[in-house]
Amino acid sequence: MDLQARLPTPTPNRPSETKSEMPGRVYLVGAGPGAPGLLTLRGRALLAAADVVVFDALVNPALRRYARADAERIDAGKRAGAHTLKQEEINALLVERARAGRTVVRLKGGDPFIFGRGGEEAVALEAAGIPYEIVPGVSSAYAVPAYAGVAVTQRGVSSSVHVFTAQGADSKNEAVEWARAARLGGTLVFLMGYGRIGEICRALVAEGSDPRTPVAVIQWGTTIEQNEVFSTLAGAERDAEQAGLGSPAVVVVGETASAERRFHWTDHLPLFRRTIGFTRDARRAVPWLEAFEGLGARVFDYPLVHTFPIPPTPDTEAILDRLNEFDWIVFTNSLGIEAFFERLAARDWDARRLAGRRFAAIGPETAEALAARGVRADLAPAQMTQDGLARDLPMAAGTRVLLPGSPRSRDTLQRAIERRGGAAVRLPLYDSAPEKGALDALVADLEAGPMDFLVVLTPLAAQMLVEGRSTGELKRLLGRTSVVSFGAQAARVLDGAGRPADLTLGEPTLDALIRALTACENGDSHLFRGRV
Repeated sequence: MDLQARLPTPTPNRPSETKSEMPGRVYLVGAGPGAPGLLTLRGRALLAAADVVVFDALVNPALRRYARADAERIDAGKRAGAHTLKQEEINALLVERARAGRTVVRLKGGDPFIFGRGGEEAVALEAAGIPYEIVPGVSSAYAVPAYAGVAVTQRGVSSSVHVFTAQGADSKNEAVEWARAARLGGTLVFLMGYGRIGEICRALVAEGSDPRTPVAVIQWGTTIEQNEVFSTLAGAERDAEQAGLGSPAVVVVGETASAERRFHWTDHLPLFRRTIGFTRDARRAVPWLEAFEGLGARVFDYPLVHTFPIPPTPDTEAILDRLNEFDWIVFTNSLGIEAFFERLAARDWDARRLAGRRFAAIGPETAEALAARGVRADLAPAQMTQDGLARDLPMAAGTRVLLPGSPRSRDTLQRAIERRGGAAVRLPLYDSAPEKGALDALVADLEAGPMDFLVVLTPLAAQMLVEGRSTGELKRLLGRTSVVSFGAQAARVLDGAGRPADLTLGEPTLDALIRALTACENGDSHLFRGRV
């Protein structure tokens, strides 16, 4: 087949697809060994700016969260015996997209220049006259051992580390290298080595290595699927097979790889190896996902609801024209703040238009979002709900309150203000709609196996989860998953469907959620009504 015919066709109707007289730029970015938090800051910034993202098979899919929603995503994954695109086709793809004037991120597992074939891609780009940049990544050669508690160098134990690939074109030359490795001393690290672990161990012993030399075999290092075996050259192949290990794996040989020298730092991560699903709007999910990944959990993002701005109408524009008539402006979430200030910017207004107004914000996240716009909240209710704000908001006859937000919001606050003699005006700026694809992904993952926790953040997300399902089906689907409701409204939806939440947060904040889940892991399982 013609090479050009095999290349992915650019997604149609993209503005960036238009041919440019100036070439784009290619960034060869190291994605790190698997844990999303090990992507470099430079790599993350480039992903956010890329028109095209070309990723490898072993790159954690979670990293795609940092890419633009409209970026073209191309799977160039290569595994042993199964290549989506051949290397020369990947090279041609990078050149073709860059010549179209597009910014391309080539996202490669580990580091581009450590057995990542980044050199071949750089040669192709130079030959084509395409500008490019190398963005080093955290290599699995040392990161994977570190996550298993193995220090590849340690004073008094090993003063050198040598990195090899067990997957090469010339097995005869590799055998010579392994024989030479036996005489190097220090720590030996073999990448992509699981399929030839027996061959490696036997070659080292044949060249004089002690059969009792420690060996660590680490599969899926830095991820929740990480599994490891500590053995010796004599027993590593057998022990790894008995433990059910497989590819991808890193093999570490040397005194630092002994079980007795292992560091157990991951034992102190409070949610290590736990799985948590979030039904959060995609734009606001990233800080939450990163917070729990930092605690050792693997997180999944299921944005069951997506939000979108409501176009201006004569009525909403008339409300903004009377902005200086309001005594209070009240925000119930950060989405309302974002939509409100975007509407002001569309009028070429800024915070100076808000002089003399007082502001209330429900919850610390909302208050922080307001502060980021240069406005401090005058009131943050002790109880972080509309009911709490209705009680705490100072009110007198004739007080005028503006409520920017969604037309789906409850009218609790509006009714409370009016009962106390005030006047409340709702300003609809954004709306929400179900995201069926995210729901299908969540159901598929739950069918495949239970999560430890599923966090339901909004009533609409709860409604999507239970809609069209019998009580029996819902209980089966969530049978071994602890459901956390982010507030009373979502909890009521779950109650009505016959599958109550296992925990309803009285304080709907990220900090409260972290405290609750870590308390559960520390043995306070009564918080979850005995389900955890």
